[in-house]
Amino acid sequence: DMAHPSGLYLGTWGSNVNFGEAVLPRAQVELDAYGGFATSLFDVATIDIGAIYYAYPGAGEDREYDYVELTLGLSRSLGPVAVGLSAKYSSEFFAATGEALYASASLDVPMSFLTISGTLGNQTIEDNDLWGTPDYLDWGIGASTGWGGMTFGAQVVGTDLEEDECFGGTTYCSTRGVFMVSRAL
Repeated sequence: DMAHPSGLYLGTWGSNVNFGEAVLPRAQVELDAYGGFATSLFDVATIDIGAIYYAYPGAGEDREYDYVELTLGLSRSLGPVAVGLSAKYSSEFFAATGEALYASASLDVPMSFLTISGTLGNQTIEDNDLWGTPDYLDWGIGASTGWGGMTFGAQVVGTDLEEDECFGGTTYCSTRGVFMVSRAL
């Protein structure tokens, strides 16, 4: 991630992926590039406007995995508590599943040496049958702390989907734990 004092920012993210495609060529990597502008809104809140390009190099073009998402976020501190609202929109979501909208809310509460965080989101997708799930809610609750210039965190995340609603009966939508370590340079 790179951020300019003016509020402009750019970043990238990458990970290995495995979508279980039986036919080559398969997606094996996800590379995301994003950018935007974040600034104070009347000294009351912060507004963040941006875009993300999701790319899956190596996947067959006929799968239409690559897509663009427009983002809008609004956040505000209420004393020590931080609250946020965001929306992400794509006119042609992953694998040509049509319009998609993800709306979410977040809450961060600092407590002594820990910050407790919670999120709640709602994903809607135009072609649910092609996507593999109905529209769904997702949630997360966790904690993070800093030590030695690093941030350590753990979170429990899940959805409101039953196993039979999740990509043909998979456990991808089940509740699970996520751990992270990061360091700002």
